Amino acid sequence: MSVLNEIKKILGKAGISKRDIISHLAIDNPVIFEAGANNGDDTVDWAKKLPNAQIYCFEPIPRLFEVLQDRLSGFNNVQCFPLGFSNSAGKVEMYISARDGDESSNPSSSSILKPDQHVEFHPRISFDQRIEIEVDTIDQWAKRQGVDRIDLMWLDMQGAEHLALQGAEEMLSRVKLIYSEVSFKQMFEGTPLFDEYTGILNSFGFNLIAVDRRWKDMGNALYQRR
Repeated sequence: MSVLNEIKKILGKAGISKRDIISHLAIDNPVIFEAGANNGDDTVDWAKKLPNAQIYCFEPIPRLFEVLQDRLSGFNNVQCFPLGFSNSAGKVEMYISARDGDESSNPSSSSILKPDQHVEFHPRISFDQRIEIEVDTIDQWAKRQGVDRIDLMWLDMQGAEHLALQGAEEMLSRVKLIYSEVSFKQMFEGTPLFDEYTGILNSFGFNLIAVDRRWKDMGNALYQRR
């Protein structure tokens, strides 16, 4: 039986709400690390729901980062960084998504990985533009910032989540929960599919406690440190 089928059997539900996550955090002043913050919708929601939290959010696409920074400017508990994450620091090429050829559309499917089956599942999304972005490792960033724990790691990186985890081997021992986008189909080249990805997190000491697979291609999963 696959990990996915087993967890569906255990949970008997799909969907992971912020209320669910907060109940597992069990503290009102968590440290939240959000990679792939996009235009800040989730960041704003977290900042309102947990005003005592310290939130670090990251968005490497310049025009989205400007929107993010502007939206979060009124929240004292949020810091924004124009960064992506991978298994090494430096500059990498990012494939920028556009809907129906409109490059001004929200590039929410952009990834540092080359699109694969994404173009089959979402034919209206194209990846004609590429830009160079700055990436860091989570371990190096945390050391520079003096961050010694992360209660919730929120990863929405379009298939590159495993690379960010490879650069966080030291920090992961001080992470309580990981909420991550997961892939059920090979949407981007080199992305480990759900079972393999869950195995990677198991090896880092995390158990799968919930999965949301309302879509055929990708979903979200919540992992908790054992």
